[in-house]
Amino acid sequence: MSEQQENSQKFDVSPDNEVREFHAIVGADPTIELPIGSELYFSTELVKFTHEPNEVNLRDWHCLEGLVLALHFKADNTGEVDGSAVLVAPGIALCATHVVKPRIEPIMRGDSAPYAIGIASHGGQIWMIRKISSDDGSDISILGLELRTALPPDGKFRQAYLSTRIPKIGENLWLVGLRASAAVFPLEADGGINLGAQMIVTKGTVSAHYLSGRDRSMAPFPCIQVDAKAWGGMSGGPVFDEEGYLIGLLSSSLGEDGPSCVCLVFPALTMPFEGGLGSKPSGKQTLLSMIGEGCSIERPESIRTNGNGGSSQNEYSIWYERSHTTQSEQAAGPRTWTL
Repeated sequence: MSEQQENSQKFDVSPDNEVREFHAIVGADPTIELPIGSELYFSTELVKFTHEPNEVNLRDWHCLEGLVLALHFKADNTGEVDGSAVLVAPGIALCATHVVKPRIEPIMRGDSAPYAIGIASHGGQIWMIRKISSDDGSDISILGLELRTALPPDGKFRQAYLSTRIPKIGENLWLVGLRASAAVFPLEADGGINLGAQMIVTKGTVSAHYLSGRDRSMAPFPCIQVDAKAWGGMSGGPVFDEEGYLIGLLSSSLGEDGPSCVCLVFPALTMPFEGGLGSKPSGKQTLLSMIGEGCSIERPESIRTNGNGGSSQNEYSIWYERSHTTQSEQAAGPRTWTL
């Protein structure tokens, strides 16, 4: 049995250019040996930042406790790091499709082993990517993960609170990415994974809406434009609003100075996927179907499903304003989830 809790945290960040490093050994899935009746805790976080500069490197890079991930692709004696991701449910993360799509063929051939790495106060959390699910209606892929390092000492994992809301023009958003200090890292003799990285947070305002897609090639999916900087390695990183909800992922940026294109998260909520901790043996599920069973979504009723999944078969009711009543109702918890 696993208990899901909902928390709100504010992170006071300080500018810091230091690159931090960690080393962790990939092991077996520790949940396999848990006795019957063991509990894991999945805390749904409202991630709020308080800082004045528009771009900062988090001095306390583990303050998000493994919620933001770096994608690591292991091959031969090296590991390549490319792109970020974010945990949204037990053993389930979102990332940018354009990052993982070119790597699917090498993974299928066995030439590359994909991992997602999170930084927590107790050390690195390494997840093996077991399933990758995508569709044509978004630049968001859903990753089914399997833990490959020790359980947190407190048995608690952090994950983001999803929202179906469209941020208004002029609204502040925060873009987060775990950006590696190099594209390739050597693997150690013990088979462990090395990572040198910075947890970067940038702030910007929404300057345009493209709810039917910005264009036919680069961004043909529902997205918004944010006047914020972004750098290589941040693609797929989470984008939070002022209340701490996850509203999208970074898809692209027109140069380091921006503006940046943010792929809205709501089309991915009805995407069928496989994998995750305690995944159903029957196969595919959706994040929308996991409400109350490990996933928290603000205003899920704004999406009406028509058919067997896939964003093209659903209707979405646009909403911009968040009422205080809605927020207080959502704060009720905890919820239970069966492993």
